[in-house]
Amino acid sequence: MAPKKNRKNHYRKNKGKKPARGRIYLIQGIKISIGIFCLLLFSTVLVLGYDIFTQTGYFNAKCLNVSGFSRLTRHEVLKQAGLQKGVNILAVNLGLTRKKLLAHPWIIEAQVIRQIPDTIKISIKENEPLAILDLGRKYLLNINGEIFKRVCPDDPVNLPVVSGLGFVDLTVNGQLSGLSFKAIMDVLKLGQNDQGVLPNRLISHIKVDHQMGLTIFAFEKNKIIKLGYNNYKDKYQKLQHLLIYFNQKPDFGEYHSIDLVNLNRIVVTPVAVEASTIGKPKEV
Repeated sequence: MAPKKNRKNHYRKNKGKKPARGRIYLIQGIKISIGIFCLLLFSTVLVLGYDIFTQTGYFNAKCLNVSGFSRLTRHEVLKQAGLQKGVNILAVNLGLTRKKLLAHPWIIEAQVIRQIPDTIKISIKENEPLAILDLGRKYLLNINGEIFKRVCPDDPVNLPVVSGLGFVDLTVNGQLSGLSFKAIMDVLKLGQNDQGVLPNRLISHIKVDHQMGLTIFAFEKNKIIKLGYNNYKDKYQKLQHLLIYFNQKPDFGEYHSIDLVNLNRIVVTPVAVEASTIGKPKEV
């Protein structure tokens, strides 16, 4: 047998030497240092630029536009926003200013805009009070059915006062709910029509009974209108027909109360009957 030939090792020769590990770390360290330096330089430029722009008089506010206020004054809105003429508009934190405005109980919406070079525009929407809610303490209720502030001496008083609800009618979030509250809102929204038969301006008091429903005290002599629950549009229509009928029949006399709880059995109690307790109420 012929002897085997020794096979040569065919290992590729290194074309170049690998750089030392220390040199690699050095290069990476230099790159990181340069990156940090550039970042610091850029941050310094930004800070210096911010200082320059916020301290120059060119961007000082010459015009503070305020719109949307009716109950509040322009001065009160600007005071709540923490703004005054001459403030550098670039230094104003628009988001923080908006939060300050929304912290005021009378402001439900707010928008703050800067207009280069010297103007800030503020637009607000105020809460629209719908009624006074008596929970032992009196609070203002807005058109969305939300309690937005406690009644103060300078608040409007020509609003219907709602009584009979309690803190048990409040949800965990502090919102009112339930059948009785829904009934109140239905009646108050109908009363927003100033030309309707029972506008809110003529209602002095809405009394809530969780079992029997709503009783309204309205008109000049606090006439009693018993509404109960549900079908308020139909009941208002029937009430309008009754009032027209009373005006056409002067001999009918004044009424003390009208019971509209059951539209199939409407009961009208004249003043004389209520005062003397003699006779029976009239059914219509």
